[in-house]
Amino acid sequence: MRKFIYALRLTGFATLLLFTFQLASAQTGTLKGTVKDASGTPLPGASVTVQGKKTGTTTDVNGNYTLKLPPGKYTIVVTFVGQSAQKMEVNLGDNGTVKQDFTTSDVSDLSGVVVVGSRSRDARSKISTPVPVDVIRAKDIKPFAQNDLT
Repeated sequence: MRKFIYALRLTGFATLLLFTFQLASAQTGTLKGTVKDASGTPLPGASVTVQGKKTGTTTDVNGNYTLKLPPGKYTIVVTFVGQSAQKMEVNLGDNGTVKQDFTTSDVSDLSGVVVVGSRSRDARSKISTPVPVDVIRAKDIKPFAQNDLT
């Protein structure tokens, strides 16, 4: 009799576990697509994130990405160095796959570069920051014919 009750409990637990996994997998949709630049070249390593969530991924070598998300409406943000950020709203249904491709455009001005390094003995622009930060404009660099910024 004890063996029968043990087997019944074990079967019930296995059934409950299987049902839970099926329920969880049934409530997941897939968002997939490709990220390309304006010329149609795939962007490997582009960041694809869900705005307001801690969920995201990066594109593979062919610019493809895949995100598994619960059903709902999301704002997807795509960023890549030298490209403008793209935002798009996507409505993801139950157990379906939504294909959403992104095309970014070049950023014309990349002059705002911040270099983080060691403290210099010279007075710098921001000495109260937790890490050393110097704001150096392009016109300040042009008169020098050296590669060292210290």
